[in-house]
Amino acid sequence: MQDYLEKKLENMLTSFQAILEKQTTLIMEAFQKTMESVLSHLNKIFEMGKSSPSPLRKKKLLADMFADYFASKNTYHEPLPLDFLYDKNNLLNKPFHILELHSAIKNSKNATPGADHVTAIFFKNLDQGQRDVILRYFQKLFDNAIVPDSWKHVIVLPIPKPCKDKTKISSYRPIALTAVFSKTFESILANSISYYLTKERKLNPQHYGFVPFKDSRSATYLVHKAIVNAKLQKFFFVGISLDIKSAYDSVYVDGLIYKCLQIGIAGNIANWIHKFLTSRSFQIKWRGYFSPKKLVPQGLAQGSDLSPILYTIYMHDIFETFESEVDAWFMLTTFLYFALINPLMLFAKKYKILWKEFSSGVNIGN
Repeated sequence: MQDYLEKKLENMLTSFQAILEKQTTLIMEAFQKTMESVLSHLNKIFEMGKSSPSPLRKKKLLADMFADYFASKNTYHEPLPLDFLYDKNNLLNKPFHILELHSAIKNSKNATPGADHVTAIFFKNLDQGQRDVILRYFQKLFDNAIVPDSWKHVIVLPIPKPCKDKTKISSYRPIALTAVFSKTFESILANSISYYLTKERKLNPQHYGFVPFKDSRSATYLVHKAIVNAKLQKFFFVGISLDIKSAYDSVYVDGLIYKCLQIGIAGNIANWIHKFLTSRSFQIKWRGYFSPKKLVPQGLAQGSDLSPILYTIYMHDIFETFESEVDAWFMLTTFLYFALINPLMLFAKKYKILWKEFSSGVNIGN
């Protein structure tokens, strides 16, 4: 009887211990999830597994981490010998017109100012005489390929990506604040380059985005049209969408300028752009704290009005690598590949059958 009671008690203790361990595990898991949610909401940054104790230290730590992270996305490339000589009749190197400045100011956005603290409203409130002074200043910079240091420096604000873990440094995207003087000047150059590329037909007809009358909606229409045609012809429709990772950061600056020279973008405009894109720097701003300056050895300038059209030039020759039976459309930083495949041709390719084409007809007349 005593042995039976001892065994019964032992079983009860074992069961109780198992229940206690299970409840403890559930409580710990719930506590961990709650803490992760709270930490994610409060943007806590961990260093060596421990939370940084000082609020100032937290700001400095995060700013420095962002600076190192964004700087590491750029790689160094060997410089190329570049010849900026050009035809004197090149329209891209003509003197600026006041209407170009008016257009750049009119289309500027009232965004957060850069390091110079000058807003777009400041430009929009300038009278004709003041705009003439700025135009002469811009012309001097252009003719002598001078880029002010403040134009090559940006302040970067890390913005959390939606539905991402805010405790991870890769869950933030950079928003660059650039000098408004620089953005206005860049807008003038970007409009000139865009007009030149369109007028001289320097881009592949299958390129969409960043050029007049060929936005991403036009490419979307072509996708829909290709799908409908494939369905009517009872063909297979194969589509692939490839998004380029770190598109702007991966641009080889000297390679970009070399491509500009090849398509006629030479002289002062190419020289100025080359100097604008080299020896750039940035700082991270996080909750009032600024990280030390970091150099950007390569890549296009984030937040620059020139970057979209320059990236278009950088990728314009990619179409030469595609096979003739494949349609490829490039828009923004995404490639869309499409092919209409006849089931009979697919069968022949699978079983390595060679088809010989025959033609027949009737000659009418002599």
